[in-house]
Amino acid sequence: NIAAVNYYFGSKENLISLVLEETIEELKTTIKKAIDSLPEGAPLESTLEEMISIVYNFAFENHGIITHMFLKDDMQPSATNQLIATFFSKSEFTENILVKISEETGITDTDILYARYVLLFSSFSIPLLVQLLQEPLNNKSTVLNFDNNNFKKAYINELLRIMR
Repeated sequence: NIAAVNYYFGSKENLISLVLEETIEELKTTIKKAIDSLPEGAPLESTLEEMISIVYNFAFENHGIITHMFLKDDMQPSATNQLIATFFSKSEFTENILVKISEETGITDTDILYARYVLLFSSFSIPLLVQLLQEPLNNKSTVLNFDNNNFKKAYINELLRIMR
C-alpha cells in the first residue's frame, strides 16, 4: 500500500530509484565476475562476446525495469544519472575494463582507452534501446536481432574492428 511505500522509502520514486540502483549494480557485478572468470590472456573477442551476452540477457530478463528506465518520462533523468555514475565515472569497474582493453590492444594512452570504453558501452546501449523501442511499434522487426547467432557474431566482429 502507498502508506507503507512512503513510510519505508519516502516515496514511490525513491523505491523505483532503489530498484534501478540495485539492478544496475547487479549488472555491473555480473559483468565484472564474467570478465574476472575469463582465462588469463583470453582474446578480446571472447570478452566482448561474454559482455554482450550478459548485457542483452540481463536486459531481456529485466525487461520491465529496463523499459521503465529508458521510456518513462518521470524516471529518465534519475536513471540516466545512475547509469552515468555507474558506467562512466572513475571506479574499480571502469578501471578493470580499461585494463582489459589496454591488455588486448596494447594502447596505453588514457584518452584513447576512455574513448574506446565509451564506444564499447555505447555499442551496447543503442541496439538495446532499439530493441526496447520496437515493442510499442507493434513488434515490427528491426535489423537488430541478437537471437540470431550470425548477426551477433557479425556485430562482435565489427566491434572488434573498431576496438583495434
